Amino acid sequence: MNDKIQIQFSYSPFNLWFHSIIKILMVSILVIVLCLVDKQPLGFIFGITIGMVSVRGIQQIFRNLKRSINNQPAITLTDQYFINHMNNTKIRWKNIIEIGLASARSFTILKLTLFNRKIYEEQVKEPGDKLHYFLEPKGKTVRITLNYIKGNNHELYTIVNDLFVKKKNYY
Repeated sequence: MNDKIQIQFSYSPFNLWFHSIIKILMVSILVIVLCLVDKQPLGFIFGITIGMVSVRGIQQIFRNLKRSINNQPAITLTDQYFINHMNNTKIRWKNIIEIGLASARSFTILKLTLFNRKIYEEQVKEPGDKLHYFLEPKGKTVRITLNYIKGNNHELYTIVNDLFVKKKNYY
């Protein structure tokens, strides 16, 4: 069967822009403060290190903001894949064991339990996310924040879960 697009979910502009600006400001202020406070060499080294590690995350933020401006989807569900454009990953339906919904603080998270998380980890480019998967070797759950996606989180979960149930045994 071909990989035609079935369902697309767009970005929630307010949440995406608000959180993106906060993240960029926090990283920038942290790097500046560490580099300039008392002109200590250790602070400068930490500041530059944090700046270098944050580059990929900031690139990802700008990529998502650009996709939002161009009205491109945040998530696409196809016949064979769950495509997360927010971090540029594709997961085959047959690699998903279970889909769940969780709330943590003010964020709602779509949890995908995978048979083989290594395939997903190889697609992740952001160092913070890679560290997260490295520090949680026993877990096989992929978490996707739904706050950056337009619409009702429970409806989105229902749509994704229904398609998963239909596709998991087909492929």
